[in-house]
Amino acid sequence: MNHQLFEKVLTSKSLKRNLLVHIALPTRIDGPLQGILFHDGQNVWDDEQASFGVSWGLKDAIDFNEHQICVVSVSCAPGMERLDEYSKFVDETLIGKTEWITRHTGGKADLYLKELVEVILPFSNTFANIKPTWMMVGSSMGGVISLTAMIEYPHVFTKIAGLSNAFWFAQETFLNYVKAAELNLYHHVYLDVGTHESGIQNENSAYIDSNVDIAQALLQKPLGSLSFVRVFEGKHHESDWRKRIGSILIELLKR
Repeated sequence: MNHQLFEKVLTSKSLKRNLLVHIALPTRIDGPLQGILFHDGQNVWDDEQASFGVSWGLKDAIDFNEHQICVVSVSCAPGMERLDEYSKFVDETLIGKTEWITRHTGGKADLYLKELVEVILPFSNTFANIKPTWMMVGSSMGGVISLTAMIEYPHVFTKIAGLSNAFWFAQETFLNYVKAAELNLYHHVYLDVGTHESGIQNENSAYIDSNVDIAQALLQKPLGSLSFVRVFEGKHHESDWRKRIGSILIELLKR
């Protein structure tokens, strides 16, 4: 065991829901730790807690002692409320395109990020001495909110990893937002997309095309580094993300 895991339920007045927060620390702490914040925290640790029965298996993906990291995971809101919190912009085009989206969604990312910065990060700092700049990791809509966090809080979130990003959500508005963003050499970005994110061709193309557009927009920024990977036969599932998250984190930690 290379980490110790703490669990706490926090009640957010602004988000009007409970947040299940896990904080994992190395069993041996040698100095200030690199903080890494994960979205969809219920899927990070154990298959039993994961929404679809498979977790990211993070406890086995990286040696917490070797890399001196503190991992903080925050559970997502249920259903369409997750889309609300993970997008800065409202998407009015999705009603009827999928069975489960029955209203306009998005637009609450500012509230969610404010909760992270003003409540979750200070709470995490009560457990250990954590460096002032954080890494953030998410998949699908979690990738959207991770890039948003870097843009909105560039002095806090300086490294992000977005896997199988749902950049098709509020696509044109979000792309313009990224094009206007001010990022610099202190920022390091990893993005990927699978070549088989969805079994439906139109959906699969939407994932690939929107990720390419965002990557091209970021190429115009003076970033410290940008990695954009097309994962051959990569699918939109925790089992796929589990295979590559360890190597992604290790590479980003070198930046």
